[in-house]
Amino acid sequence: MWCIKDYVFPDKSFSNKLALSAVVILISVLLFYWGIGFLMMSGMGDNNPSPERIFFCIFIYVIGLSLMLCADLQKYITLRYK
Repeated sequence: MWCIKDYVFPDKSFSNKLALSAVVILISVLLFYWGIGFLMMSGMGDNNPSPERIFFCIFIYVIGLSLMLCADLQKYITLRYK
């Protein structure tokens, strides 16, 4: 499957095989993480968030995305020039 990250910051360690226990742990963590979104979409969460809460969520998302991209860039440059 094509992914832009493979061309921007390629990492050879992502092509390694995973152990079955690691796959089980990864899937259980992701199901818990995605379960929160499912509860929100199904109407069991807060259906009327305040504008401050929406702003805070978007702000945290943008900060997290920026930190992730900076960390990937740092790892790529460190491994390339080490």
